[in-house]
Amino acid sequence: MIFNERTNERTKWDWNWALSDAPANKQYGGIDIVKFLCAFLVVAIHIPVFGDISGYVDVAIKQYIARVAVPFYFTAAGFFLFRKVDPNHIDSSIFIDYLSKRVFILGVWTVLLFKGGTGQLWFISGLVVATVMVWLMMKAKLSLHIIILISCFLYFIGLLGQPYDHLFSCLDTGYTENLIYKAFHKLFSTTRNGFFFGTPFMVIGMLFAYRPIKMKAFWAIGGCTASVLLFFGEVVFLFKADFISGSDLYLMLLPVVFFLFYIASHIQVRNIMICRWLRSMGMLIYYLHLLVYAFVSLGLSIIEKYCHIHVTHSLIQYIVTITITTVMSWFIVWLSNKEKYSWIKKLYT
Repeated sequence: MIFNERTNERTKWDWNWALSDAPANKQYGGIDIVKFLCAFLVVAIHIPVFGDISGYVDVAIKQYIARVAVPFYFTAAGFFLFRKVDPNHIDSSIFIDYLSKRVFILGVWTVLLFKGGTGQLWFISGLVVATVMVWLMMKAKLSLHIIILISCFLYFIGLLGQPYDHLFSCLDTGYTENLIYKAFHKLFSTTRNGFFFGTPFMVIGMLFAYRPIKMKAFWAIGGCTASVLLFFGEVVFLFKADFISGSDLYLMLLPVVFFLFYIASHIQVRNIMICRWLRSMGMLIYYLHLLVYAFVSLGLSIIEKYCHIHVTHSLIQYIVTITITTVMSWFIVWLSNKEKYSWIKKLYT
């Protein structure tokens, strides 16, 4: 038996940790701000910001700094979802409603972006898979400790399928090992999916939802700084050793996202309305940027061809793309707040 701080009652199912004592309707403006900034990082992954200026800087942004974005998305999604779910009395309708909305969004944007690139939509499908995974583990009444251990194991396998693929390939020394290695890569073309990648970070979000984690600002900032530095060392080591075969999963991403999410969830923001707009705009930037980029690249190429002005510079492409996408996102959010067009919110919430 544990004490449920939300209901002031004894709960029947011992999850070993109490539910968070935060009010169910509490707004987290800091998380919204970080998610909005992460949208710009995602765009930087797909558009080489400094590709024509400095390859080293571009690699640092694309393969290091920007890699925090999607894990943070998964963590935030898990946090906000599981704040609605009582682990002692699991309401399956919450999961069904959440999954149906995600599937709808995935289907609509797949159609809308068919000719503009849908590569970024893997996050939505990954979110669906990760949600189902955690839901099934909760339905099996596994303790939070066990779920964390399982998610860590999945992430470890994910690491072997991407940056540490070289270690897994060392098994390729005999018939049996060769068969295992090839079977793994045939079954999972990439471990950048909801199973190996999404589930662990979603569980971190669930941990914050169910565990009243508290630490002093000094330790939170210090832990985040140390994790970021170790993350940098890991990236440098992998590239220097020529191990890397994928750049989505890194070992040190786990502590980086943990501390970053803790800090973001404790940032106090007064103007919650602005944060809500940023939250919506951030997701729309995520969905729209590749489509906008396709038209921007075409337009700049035409200008360069006929005006003889070098405008296909990578930094120019990034700035123009992010500017147009941000303005479009703002307009869509503004329009969806009109009662007549409120149905538009279904496209991004």
